[in-house]
Amino acid sequence: MILVVHGDDALRVKERTEALRAHFAQKYDQAAMNVDEVIWKAEADTGVARELTRANPFMAEKRLVIVRGAMDGSTKPIAAIWRSVVESLPSSTVLLFADIIDSAEDNNLYKLLKEVPDVHFYPMESLRGAAFSAWLSDKSKQMGLRFSPSAWTMFSARVQDEPARALLELQKLAAYAGNSQLEAPTIELMVAGVPEEDIFGFMDSLERGGAIALKRLRQERAAGAQAFPMFGMLSRQNRLLLLAASVAGQGEATISKVLGIPGFAARKLISAGKRLPFAGLKRAHARLTYLDAQMKSGLDGEMAVDRAIADLLPPDKS
Repeated sequence: MILVVHGDDALRVKERTEALRAHFAQKYDQAAMNVDEVIWKAEADTGVARELTRANPFMAEKRLVIVRGAMDGSTKPIAAIWRSVVESLPSSTVLLFADIIDSAEDNNLYKLLKEVPDVHFYPMESLRGAAFSAWLSDKSKQMGLRFSPSAWTMFSARVQDEPARALLELQKLAAYAGNSQLEAPTIELMVAGVPEEDIFGFMDSLERGGAIALKRLRQERAAGAQAFPMFGMLSRQNRLLLLAASVAGQGEATISKVLGIPGFAARKLISAGKRLPFAGLKRAHARLTYLDAQMKSGLDGEMAVDRAIADLLPPDKS
């Protein structure tokens, strides 16, 4: 039997691999003497895995061999070596491949395994949107956490599309809350907002007009936001919007990979790009570049932020 856990969600790949390992131990190896693991780094590791698969179980019906990272280096010649391993796999061995990989469809080892009988695949692609929300809700219930509606909305936004970080934050909240219901002020205090979340909120306020943008600016400054980092975030966001526009139509996954940003940030860029004219983004970029040079020549940081915001505000339609 061959098990294949693969996908770009590192946390879920790890969780499913450990769950399969635990199930094997409970069913076949309660003495914990028949599990071996190989971290694949080079062709020689394929030979190590082959020898481990051929070993007889010790006082048990089956043994488990876990190979991590094999897909990442599976050239056609190496896939051919793996073919000899999987086609001669003893019935007493369970071979488990665990791979964190963006796309498996064109992978040589994956294509080989699709041709082999008695192979079970467990795709662990990144959760987004409703799927991520359902996963997050299940995890919070497993930990016995209770959120008020406003606390849940805030928490979900702050850990969106980041399962590893979400799990750590849930564990932290579980240790703090006990049996108490979590409220929004607690989430505000204990769960840091990611930069993308903060800057998107700020950019949204700019699109909604001067009064709202100025209110948000006062809130940011009252919370201790410094002028230079704030200016840098505005400049970065404008560059990301320009870059996203240059690859528009290629989809969320491509934009996320090309720009090196989380999935939810790519979705928000796509949404914002539909509302913001490209010519306006280019003008804003030129103005931000000019203000950046002025700051380096002595312009006060807060004044530069004020001017940048004034330039980024939509035209008055009155």
